[in-house]
Amino acid sequence: MGRGEIEDRDEQGKIKQKVSDDELRDAVEKHQPASTKAIAEEVGIHSNPTRQRLKRIDENDEGVIGDVVGNSFVWMRKEDS
Repeated sequence: MGRGEIEDRDEQGKIKQKVSDDELRDAVEKHQPASTKAIAEEVGIHSNPTRQRLKRIDENDEGVIGDVVGNSFVWMRKEDS
């Protein structure tokens, strides 16, 4: 697989992730407030799949909060309550 590909398939044809959600959360924490581009560069994948994954993590309330600033997404770690 080349740079920018976030997933491939296992022996049963199921998608397996090349970058874990924990790695994405760690990249957000390292660069927060973090642009999608900064996170994508940190984990070595393209911005589009990075943004899609972070949006899912945010929607599932799994430790990341995203917001739109201008025409860019900005990501931060959600503080534990």
